[in-house]
Amino acid sequence: HITGARLKAEGVVAGVADLLLLVPSQQHHALCIEMKTAKGRQSPAQKEWQQHAETHGYRYEVVRDFDTFERVVSEHLKNNE
Repeated sequence: HITGARLKAEGVVAGVADLLLLVPSQQHHALCIEMKTAKGRQSPAQKEWQQHAETHGYRYEVVRDFDTFERVVSEHLKNNE
């Protein structure tokens, strides 16, 4: 709980994606990435934030490994051309 208190003090907001790539593509305003382990699950706050982001034109991906991360970022940037 100490880590959570520190993060909150630093301005971290519950539910917000771990990584935000603030580069628009032809289809989306930006890319939001939530990093999870193979068995990790989104919290209710994360699911709510995902729904809000997608409703407003942002791409949101839950990524569980580096290969998927690389593919998702590459796709997003390729659609920026």
